[in-house]
Amino acid sequence: MARDYMLRIRLNSQELEKLKAEAQRRELSMSEVVRDYIKRMPKPKKAPQNMTETMTETSSTQG
Repeated sequence: MARDYMLRIRLNSQELEKLKAEAQRRELSMSEVVRDYIKRMPKPKKAPQNMTETMTETSSTQG
């Protein structure tokens, strides 16, 4: 899979050390560790396309 986007984040020293340690433990790059965590995230819910869908979703969750 092509990787067309780059994410630049700021970490404090503790966060960086945790990421480095996890990457070393798993014998992966830090980028691979982050990508693996992203893959494990739940899929986002689809946003409603219109007001009818919004109202239907609201009424179904309220019982």
